[in-house]
Amino acid sequence: MNQSLETQKQGDSHSVENWFDNIVATIRTHELQLNTDTASPEIEQMYRVLMSNNIEQIARTNRLQSNIYFVTQMVIKYMSLLGEKKPNKLAFAFNDSEVLVWAEIDTDDEEMEKRLFLVEAEVNAHFHQFGYDIVTTIVEVDDCQDVPNHYRAI
Repeated sequence: MNQSLETQKQGDSHSVENWFDNIVATIRTHELQLNTDTASPEIEQMYRVLMSNNIEQIARTNRLQSNIYFVTQMVIKYMSLLGEKKPNKLAFAFNDSEVLVWAEIDTDDEEMEKRLFLVEAEVNAHFHQFGYDIVTTIVEVDDCQDVPNHYRAI
């Protein structure tokens, strides 16, 4: 048992060393890009914020990047779980830490309604731990509702 723990520690040590080697190499690459004016605007902005030592700005930037990442992943997972059969109309909006879904289904299509709620539940089961949730609003064709302006139709 001690031997397997020692082997695990060596493996962990090796992966930590690789991680640090990779991160240092990436930073050096970015340094070269910044010094030669070949860095992307995103890299320039990231280092500008980091070097400012403005903790609030760094936190804000991290939050924006987290939002982009998590919202994108949530929509991808939602669409993947939904599969090929989709509602008549489907639109998304983002509000703080919630992805809002607006779905129009055929009147009395209980199967689609149930599917939408199950997809919402599965996405929330995965992403709630990161502080993000998805909320679905379902309307039926007979409700004659337009997609709200703040949503983006898919």
